[in-house]
Amino acid sequence: MMLGRLGVVELVVIAAVVLFIVGPKRLPGAARSAAKGFSEYQKVTKEIKDTLNVTDLFKGK
Repeated sequence: MMLGRLGVVELVVIAAVVLFIVGPKRLPGAARSAAKGFSEYQKVTKEIKDTLNVTDLFKGK
């Protein structure tokens, strides 16, 4: 991930913008939803990588 390029100030600004857009009452639900989405993205990405590796084994690579 590219979080290594973000500094503390940038992270604080991003957090403030998200808080302003979402609001404090809906922030926990939005965070849970984002975490579930990210988790699903990682799972699908891993499945695709595993599929490609299996396919490469059959090709003799």
